[in-house]
Amino acid sequence: MLSSEKLSLLKKCLKNNRGFTFVEILISLFLFSLLSMVLWSGLFSAQGLIGKIFQEASHSAKILQLDDFVREAALKVKIPFWVTEINIEAEDDRLAIPWLDGDSEDLLVFRKQNDRIMISYQNSGQLLSFGPFADINVEPQEYESGLIWGVKLTIPDSSNADYKTVISAHFGSAPFSIMGGK
Repeated sequence: MLSSEKLSLLKKCLKNNRGFTFVEILISLFLFSLLSMVLWSGLFSAQGLIGKIFQEASHSAKILQLDDFVREAALKVKIPFWVTEINIEAEDDRLAIPWLDGDSEDLLVFRKQNDRIMISYQNSGQLLSFGPFADINVEPQEYESGLIWGVKLTIPDSSNADYKTVISAHFGSAPFSIMGGK
């Protein structure tokens, strides 16, 4: 229960009908709008940061999927140890590697199409598409002796020209390079 002193003080406060002055209301509105602007700008910048994080995560996921499949496909290239020269068909937007699953006529084909990389097995007809990527470079990997041992994909970062992602995959049975030295 309320004591009589507290009750009388409460009645006194309620009888005072003075209210707020116009200046007090303006100051409170100014402070409220200032606080609102600070909060709004923080939320706006956080939203942009979250969007950038999602975009980078999506790009990284695409590269990881491509990396996984390129390594799996390169392992299917089985070059016999007696083969000393591999006839790779290399053009501007296409790289075809023979000896898929040990068959010299079956090809592992990498093809750039617009902003995507298409990887296919020629005889089986399996085709997978990865991307989009701003630019992608596909080339054979070679030993110093010139023997081809794998494939290399280079993907430049669209936001930073100095940064590149390189995927290097070894064939399932790459030819050995014996190098002598003194």
